[in-house]
Amino acid sequence: MNNKSIHPKVLIITPRFSGGGAEKISVSIASYFHLKLIPYMLVGLSETSSDLSLNLLCLGAKNTKSAAYNLFKLVRKEKNKVIVLSVLRDLNILTGLISYRSKNIN
Repeated sequence: MNNKSIHPKVLIITPRFSGGGAEKISVSIASYFHLKLIPYMLVGLSETSSDLSLNLLCLGAKNTKSAAYNLFKLVRKEKNKVIVLSVLRDLNILTGLISYRSKNIN
Protein backbone atom coordinates (compact mmCIF):
# COMPACT_ATOMS: atom_id res chain seq x y z
CA MET A 1 0.00 0.00 0.00
CA ASN A 2 1.30 3.44 -0.88
CA ASN A 3 1.58 5.69 2.22
CA LYS A 4 1.18 8.81 0.11
CA SER A 5 -2.38 7.87 -0.76
CA ILE A 6 -3.57 7.47 2.84
CA HIS A 7 -1.93 10.48 4.48
CA PRO A 8 -2.78 14.15 3.98
CA LYS A 9 0.19 16.40 3.31
CA VAL A 10 1.85 17.77 6.44
CA LEU A 11 3.25 21.31 6.38
CA ILE A 12 5.89 21.78 9.08
CA ILE A 13 6.37 25.51 9.68
CA THR A 14 9.59 26.76 11.26
CA PRO A 15 11.25 30.19 11.34
CA ARG A 16 14.51 28.78 9.95
CA PHE A 17 16.15 25.42 9.29
CA SER A 18 19.04 25.87 11.72
CA GLY A 19 19.33 27.31 15.17
CA GLY A 20 17.52 26.47 18.39
CA GLY A 21 15.73 23.44 19.74
CA ALA A 22 12.37 24.07 18.06
CA GLU A 23 14.03 24.27 14.65
CA LYS A 24 15.95 21.03 15.27
CA ILE A 25 12.71 19.30 16.27
CA SER A 26 10.98 20.45 13.08
CA VAL A 27 13.85 19.09 10.97
CA SER A 28 13.72 15.81 12.90
CA ILE A 29 9.99 15.48 12.28
CA ALA A 30 10.50 16.18 8.57
CA SER A 31 13.27 13.56 8.44
CA TYR A 32 10.95 11.00 10.03
CA PHE A 33 8.18 11.76 7.53
CA HIS A 34 10.74 11.51 4.72
CA LEU A 35 11.79 8.02 5.86
CA LYS A 36 8.19 6.84 6.29
CA LEU A 37 7.15 8.25 2.87
CA ILE A 38 4.52 10.49 4.45
CA PRO A 39 3.91 13.54 2.22
CA TYR A 40 5.28 16.64 3.91
CA MET A 41 6.87 20.01 3.26
CA LEU A 42 9.23 21.75 5.65
CA VAL A 43 8.53 25.48 5.32
CA GLY A 44 11.12 27.98 6.53
CA LEU A 45 9.91 31.53 6.94
CA SER A 46 13.19 33.42 6.79
CA GLU A 47 15.94 31.32 5.24
CA THR A 48 16.30 31.25 1.49
CA SER A 49 18.42 28.10 1.19
CA SER A 50 19.57 25.06 3.09
CA ASP A 51 21.79 22.06 2.55
CA LEU A 52 19.19 19.66 3.95
CA SER A 53 18.07 16.90 1.58
CA LEU A 54 14.41 17.21 2.52
CA ASN A 55 11.30 18.60 0.82
CA LEU A 56 11.88 22.29 1.62
CA LEU A 57 10.22 25.57 0.82
CA CYS A 58 11.78 28.86 1.85
CA LEU A 59 9.48 31.89 2.00
CA GLY A 60 12.31 34.40 2.45
CA ALA A 61 10.34 36.60 4.86
CA LYS A 62 11.88 39.08 7.28
CA ASN A 63 9.61 38.05 10.16
CA THR A 64 6.49 36.05 10.98
CA LYS A 65 4.12 38.91 10.17
CA SER A 66 5.59 39.45 6.71
CA ALA A 67 5.30 35.69 5.98
CA ALA A 68 1.57 35.57 6.74
CA TYR A 69 0.29 36.23 3.22
CA ASN A 70 2.72 33.81 1.54
CA LEU A 71 1.87 31.12 4.07
CA PHE A 72 -1.84 31.70 3.51
CA LYS A 73 -1.36 31.35 -0.27
CA LEU A 74 0.64 28.16 0.24
CA VAL A 75 -2.13 26.55 2.30
CA ARG A 76 -4.85 27.71 -0.09
CA LYS A 77 -3.10 26.33 -3.18
CA GLU A 78 -3.06 22.80 -1.75
CA LYS A 79 -5.98 21.00 -3.37
CA ASN A 80 -6.41 18.38 -0.65
CA LYS A 81 -6.57 18.66 3.11
CA VAL A 82 -3.32 19.54 4.85
CA ILE A 83 -2.13 19.24 8.41
CA VAL A 84 -0.06 22.14 9.68
CA LEU A 85 2.49 21.76 12.45
CA SER A 86 4.23 24.83 13.83
CA VAL A 87 6.96 24.97 16.42
CA LEU A 88 6.78 28.42 18.02
CA ARG A 89 4.11 30.59 19.66
CA ASP A 90 3.99 33.25 16.93
CA LEU A 91 3.65 30.56 14.28
CA ASN A 92 0.90 28.83 16.26
CA ILE A 93 -1.08 32.07 16.34
CA LEU A 94 -0.48 32.65 12.63
CA THR A 95 -1.50 29.14 11.60
CA GLY A 96 -4.58 29.40 13.81
CA LEU A 97 -5.65 32.55 11.97
CA ILE A 98 -4.96 30.94 8.60
CA SER A 99 -6.96 27.85 9.53
CA TYR A 100 -9.91 30.08 10.36
CA ARG A 101 -9.84 31.49 6.80
CA SER A 102 -9.00 28.27 4.94
CA LYS A 103 -11.20 25.22 4.47
CA ASN A 104 -8.49 22.66 3.69
CA ILE A 105 -6.41 22.83 6.88
CA ASN A 106 -6.59 20.42 9.80
